[in-house]
Amino acid sequence: MHHIEINIENSNAIHYVDEGTTIKQIMELEKVKLKTPVLAAFVNNNLKDLNHRIFAPASIRFVGLDAPEGRRTYSRSLFFMLEKAVNDLFPNAQVRFMHPAGHGFYCEINVIAKPSHTQASDIKKRMMEIVNDDRPIVRTKIRLEQAQKLCQEKNMADKLLLLKTKPKFFIPSFNLDGFINLFDGAMVVSTKFLDVFDIIPYADGLIVLIPSREDHTKVERKCILPKLNEVFQQYNDWGDIIGVANVGELNQHTIENNAHQIVKITEALHERNFSNLADSIHRKWKDGTRIILLAGPSSSGKTTSAQRITTQLQVLGFNPQTISLDDYFIDRDKTPIDEFGKPDFESILSVNVGQFNIDLNEIMLGHTTVIPSYNFISGKSEQGKTITASDRTIIIVEGIHALNPNLVPNIEPNKIYKVYISALTTLSVDASTAIHTTDNRLIRRIVRDHNYRGRSAFETLKGWQSVRRGEEKNIFPYQEQADTILNTALSYELAVLAPIVRPLLASVPENEPEFAEAKRLLLFVDMFIPIEQSHVPANSLIREFIGDSSFNY
Repeated sequence: MHHIEINIENSNAIHYVDEGTTIKQIMELEKVKLKTPVLAAFVNNNLKDLNHRIFAPASIRFVGLDAPEGRRTYSRSLFFMLEKAVNDLFPNAQVRFMHPAGHGFYCEINVIAKPSHTQASDIKKRMMEIVNDDRPIVRTKIRLEQAQKLCQEKNMADKLLLLKTKPKFFIPSFNLDGFINLFDGAMVVSTKFLDVFDIIPYADGLIVLIPSREDHTKVERKCILPKLNEVFQQYNDWGDIIGVANVGELNQHTIENNAHQIVKITEALHERNFSNLADSIHRKWKDGTRIILLAGPSSSGKTTSAQRITTQLQVLGFNPQTISLDDYFIDRDKTPIDEFGKPDFESILSVNVGQFNIDLNEIMLGHTTVIPSYNFISGKSEQGKTITASDRTIIIVEGIHALNPNLVPNIEPNKIYKVYISALTTLSVDASTAIHTTDNRLIRRIVRDHNYRGRSAFETLKGWQSVRRGEEKNIFPYQEQADTILNTALSYELAVLAPIVRPLLASVPENEPEFAEAKRLLLFVDMFIPIEQSHVPANSLIREFIGDSSFNY
């Protein structure tokens, strides 16, 4: 048997092992110790579970719960164990994982309309029994025909439809004590790793809590966001109504040449939300509201949303004037540094708040005001547009920090209407696998950065975790303070973005850590049958990212 060279990136150690040695055996040989338990590992920047065998020279980086990939591995495994526990207690029951809920994840069980505290406790108890039994979670690949038969036997119509619309020769599956389901991605090798979680009844389902980011020995604190959950539920209902609740259904519509109709219905529902928002602002106008603060995380579509709200307010006889906080960025070389020694573009300190308030007051006084424009290529502030207010002027301020109370500390509350927007994706891969809202926004951002900001997918991915940290710190804490939460996710958009982002992701170098994330996203977008850009109307929010919009940016 030949020996192969293994480079351990965590410690820069070199080992020579037999062909076929598992990652777990290498971990034990190296005596790997991370801040949190090791759950998986990157092998040449490809995420693998600990039972994966190595047959060629490799560079290995072990992953714990403190890494995004580790948290995804833990969540995926925990959800699989939850399905097993529910199936043990309620034979033939199906769990549908739907969307984030505060610091947890919301799911529903088809045979229980409203889970009680007792039922939630029983499920948690059964899950802990499985954990204590230290059951192995075994990954394998089965033939397409076997996968289809499994889906038919278990009445998994959503998975069956995805297999039909995007077939492969072999399908990844996992087996937990005879309970089999189809998943893609790494899982923990044993249930003993899944000992930190909680199950809480909420609304018509359950909230699943995973280990805290701050202390992996404790679960994330319960954090119910009623306004956000209401928006998620509204869009889930819409998805069920128009028949696009998962990727398989969307693909089927595309195959049957119904994509144009799905686009029309989705855009009509979207426009209805903008119209309703304008009506709410109109009612607030009578109470003195003059400023709309429109905030949201990166690539949520703030710019187009501001322009579409502008159009709806013009219909009501107003003179809206839009200001983007992006235009108040300080020069790039003056950007504050974060705790990692890197430029913190997500901090409110990267915005010239003083100049913004001077300009805002000038506009509110009716003075003609020249505001700045930020050049993202040069990283410099330039002279921008001129704004002249009238007695029917409403100022729309859009930017990631628009809801931060430090932005306009001296404006009376009755003059302000707060809007939080985000791409709150409710489309799922299937019942077992929801699409994370952050993935939707990341794909948007990669496309936008390439088209308009001169940045490669590699550069965008390299800076994404910094963006995410900024969102957790500067944006998400204020979302429930909004008067209105507006969802900008479109059920068809990923099918439009997929063929555009695919070559951008494929350009990420294989020897860079970001390759792992690029590959994960490539596997994700490959599930979509593309929808032609020609179906997307000129005023669609997606045009902000793909181009040819009827709005000026």
